[in-house]
Amino acid sequence: MRMITNRLSLLTSGPFALIYALGLVFSLMGCSTKDHGQESREKHFLDSFFTADSYSKTFYKWTQEKRVHSEFESVMTAYATIWNSEMREAYVRERTREFRLQKADGDLLAKEEADEDLKFVSFILTANTREPNWNDFGYERGLWRLTLENEDGSIQVVPELVVRISDKDEISKYFYKNMNNFGRTYRIRFLRSPLQGLPEATLHIAGPLGSLSFLFKITRPQITGDQEKIQP
Repeated sequence: MRMITNRLSLLTSGPFALIYALGLVFSLMGCSTKDHGQESREKHFLDSFFTADSYSKTFYKWTQEKRVHSEFESVMTAYATIWNSEMREAYVRERTREFRLQKADGDLLAKEEADEDLKFVSFILTANTREPNWNDFGYERGLWRLTLENEDGSIQVVPELVVRISDKDEISKYFYKNMNNFGRTYRIRFLRSPLQGLPEATLHIAGPLGSLSFLFKITRPQITGDQEKIQP
């Protein structure tokens, strides 16, 4: 008993006192952090079926990466993601789950995505260029020309819309996984009607500094009537 008392006195006095006090503080901080980590948003009914990891897997499944080089130096790295029916369904589910949308709001979002998919072939494009002023997609006199083409190039569709997504848009950063601080991200869409019936099409990026080609399946699922609506 005397030996135990002596050891406790040693730990709580002299140079050991500071070590003992710091250990106690860190122990308490650890407990506090652990308790805080258990605080999270209330579960949504979709949490049991889908996770953020499920969305990421779908996103990367439909994403291709290509690079342009000139004289052994990198000119551009581009990530093209086709925003097809499967990608839209994953987006609706993830947005509904993450934002805990009411059913009516989820249904409205699903209808908007389905309506757009009927009319357009859409892409999310993130481009990192060696020089910032080369990253000028969407400008009439820009360095790059975007087209969506059939196999032999006899059909060339130019974009109906090219919109740069703000670097400060944190929601877009969550859903568009290749957004980064070194490049720019764009939403691009082409009218579907000129390519109607084609199983595949190639997204071409061409310019004086080089060119890239991304081959994607563009056929929509054969669905009619009530099945047309994407289920969130």
